[in-house]
Amino acid sequence: MKRLNSFCKDASEDDMLIIYYSGHGGLDENNDNYILASNTINEDTRIYLDSIVYHLERSKAKTKLLIFDCCHADYKEAITWKKFDTESALDKLYQAGITAFYSCQKDECSNPYNNMEVSAFTKFLCDAIYDKHFERNGTVYFYDLIKLVDIYRCLSI
Repeated sequence: MKRLNSFCKDASEDDMLIIYYSGHGGLDENNDNYILASNTINEDTRIYLDSIVYHLERSKAKTKLLIFDCCHADYKEAITWKKFDTESALDKLYQAGITAFYSCQKDECSNPYNNMEVSAFTKFLCDAIYDKHFERNGTVYFYDLIKLVDIYRCLSI
């Protein structure tokens, strides 16, 4: 949280803040969204979406993007967890002027790609970013990025 605070605080109006997160996501007993590192299931290490929004809203940066590659499908304990609610999270983020891109909906899982250590979403996201056919006038557009990730996903099925 200290790093997030300084990251947001040090940004200027011309900066684009991009936060990429890969790990677990869930809802607590009050139905508040949180993220959790993939190497722990310790509740004390939860980072709440509200805290992330709080810091991003106070940043001078005009453009803010959150990329979430999270679910908790790979832990046995995940059966008892309530899944991260992407719909309520999107409402909260969009109201705060923050763009978000998710690997999956709350009823889906973000799965590894061909037994790699990264998820299919992260693999396709990286492929899309580096795809030179995707650039227009040397610029990568967010909408195009979303569409290309979806195309990669469909081709792999």
